[in-house]
Amino acid sequence: MSTGPATTFRRGINVRKAFLINDTEVTATAAELNALSGILPVVAELNALDITAAGTVDASKAVVVSADKDISAFRNLTATGAVTVGNIAANDATLDVAGKAAAAAGAGGAVALVAGQGHTNGNGGAISVTAGAGSATGTGTGGAASLVAGQSGGGATGAGGIASLTGGAAGSTNGAGGDAAIAAGAGAGTGNGGAASMTGGNSGGGVTGNGGAASLVAGAATSTAGDGGGIAITGGLGTTTGTGGAITAASGRGGATGAGGNLTVTSGAGGTTSGASGNLTAATGTTTAGSGSATGNVVVQSGAGAASAAAVAAGASGTVTVRSQAGGANTGGATGQIGGAGGNLSVTSGNGGATNSAGAHNAGAGGTIAVTGGNGGAATAGTGNGGAGGGLTLTAGDGGATTGGTAGAAGAVTVTAGSGAGAGTGGAVTVTSGASAGGTGTAGNVVIDAGAAAGGTAGVVSLAPTNASAVNIGQDVLVATTKKVQFRDAGLYIQSGADGKLTISSDGVGADDITLAGTVTVSDNLTMAAAKNILIATDGNILRNTNDSASFVAYRTFTETAGAGTYTATVTIPAGGVVDEALVVNTALWGNGTSAAFNCGDAGDAEGFFKALDVKTAPTTVLGCSYKGKTAAGAGDYLGTPKFYAAGGTITATVLTGVGAEAVGVTHLFVFYTVPTAVAATKA
Repeated sequence: MSTGPATTFRRGINVRKAFLINDTEVTATAAELNALSGILPVVAELNALDITAAGTVDASKAVVVSADKDISAFRNLTATGAVTVGNIAANDATLDVAGKAAAAAGAGGAVALVAGQGHTNGNGGAISVTAGAGSATGTGTGGAASLVAGQSGGGATGAGGIASLTGGAAGSTNGAGGDAAIAAGAGAGTGNGGAASMTGGNSGGGVTGNGGAASLVAGAATSTAGDGGGIAITGGLGTTTGTGGAITAASGRGGATGAGGNLTVTSGAGGTTSGASGNLTAATGTTTAGSGSATGNVVVQSGAGAASAAAVAAGASGTVTVRSQAGGANTGGATGQIGGAGGNLSVTSGNGGATNSAGAHNAGAGGTIAVTGGNGGAATAGTGNGGAGGGLTLTAGDGGATTGGTAGAAGAVTVTAGSGAGAGTGGAVTVTSGASAGGTGTAGNVVIDAGAAAGGTAGVVSLAPTNASAVNIGQDVLVATTKKVQFRDAGLYIQSGADGKLTISSDGVGADDITLAGTVTVSDNLTMAAAKNILIATDGNILRNTNDSASFVAYRTFTETAGAGTYTATVTIPAGGVVDEALVVNTALWGNGTSAAFNCGDAGDAEGFFKALDVKTAPTTVLGCSYKGKTAAGAGDYLGTPKFYAAGGTITATVLTGVGAEAVGVTHLFVFYTVPTAVAATKA
């Protein structure tokens, strides 16, 4: 084709056959050529479309996705606006999402990972940060997932950035806020599960910088009556014979001479109006039903004091304090409002487990509560003293003061053992002082004392059991100085007014104010006050002791009643006894019936002492009648002869009345007898 001068077509060319440029046929349609209208590309831009393959990033080339809409081999990607993606995954290299550093004075760029908002009733999108898994065939460790706030600048006072993990807020009317969860990875096979740690940052290298606090705070309720969020820290579940994971809360150790950090567990305060503060519960895990496994112990223990090998005192162990808080004050309001009561302090051991299986299966015993003071430290070398054992104090609270009303009563201290069920024995209450360890040490005293009176009446120490059958005292009881042992009131008591003196006193006015039951032995003289007597009850005896014998007086009375009958009284004479005398006295003559005869004798002779003595006429009210001196009517067969009873015997006295007797006569019988002590003669 000729290459002469260009030809200009001012009115267009209508090509009906092929259109050739440099012998190359142009196959594009007019519409396709018109689509290029207005495009002013340069060669380099057109060359950028010359890519290796769709879906792969080539240097200085246009990015064209594959048929699956995938793209690979990006190096760095910078966006000034939002980048919305489905998933971002690194291959062999590290995947970093970093905010842009500030080029001048100002803050660095923030990095925000925000999941998409749900539509209508759809859930908001989740954000998941997952480290890569270790090699499937090797022993490689899974990748770490870290959430680290930015470091402070190089200045003197700049603080490090805050790292927050916050669940999404509920935007609906009654929706719950999203959870924020930190969970370590599960172990496989015999591998341990990963640890989940929350650690405050270390202080800087300066003198006074504090380590950063680590806080776990549940969300506050902002609604009218909503509950604050709970905090749950739960150890991992053990399998088969594996132990459940431990939960340890430990405060930081003090440096050199610094004190260790405090460990405070505090339940939430009550509301400002009348809300009660929250409970604080320390409980061991419940075992699986039917397993028979024992539950774990609850141990509250202070730290041990550190030993000292230098010339300084060893450290004291920490104090364990379990204390309820004071009741809130009442500073105003309507009449009748009162201050809040102090919190109760309850230490209760667990109940024993019941049994309902057939056979001799014993139920479990209730748990024991042991409160024990610490032992004093031993001095194992040198001449220093051993440490004193720790005290054990159980003190009730003082009563509250008042400016106008009645002061509050002090709290009581009550120690009550458990009740036995059915035929079971109730538990014992034992108060025992410490034993001495030998040598010349003295065992501790047990002191029970009532409270002192500051102007009022002193308290009383009362042994007044309402259910006990007796109060047993197994050792000596010492009553100090001139104190009294009182009965019922201050007028009835036993007292030692001075050393060597004992007084038994009664303020009664009866004949039996002080009764001595049983045999009473007087080892020294018994002195009666002036014009005082020893009164012997009816049918009683008076005993006189000598070295070789004991003398008795038996006293019997006969009182007449209307009508005929026989009145009988007996006196028992011990073996070896000798009757010295029998005396009959009338203080009132018997009535005018047909007869009233007095007889007295024994098994050998029923009338041996007195025989048909007429008590209607004799003896008189002033004259006694002795069987030894009776020679007229009424004398018995033993007249004037003492009677010896080698094997003992019984003296029987009777008054026999006839028809018409009256209720007027009174007769008294006195039998004097001696029980000698045999003393063997000696042979020269």
